[in-house]
Amino acid sequence: FATLTSAQAGELHEHLARRAILTRRFDQQPLLRCGLPGDEAGWQRLAAALADWRTA
Repeated sequence: FATLTSAQAGELHEHLARRAILTRRFDQQPLLRCGLPGDEAGWQRLAAALADWRTA
């Protein structure tokens, strides 16, 4: 797992969920936990979703 801090954790959580990437959002803190992909295709999917997030 990887945990990240972002003031936009809720919006990022929803963005990734729409792309079938499951995360855990922490309501009391601006944290988001994400499981690390198990293969190259998973890493590419995560990278594409994060690239979409940055340009949105």
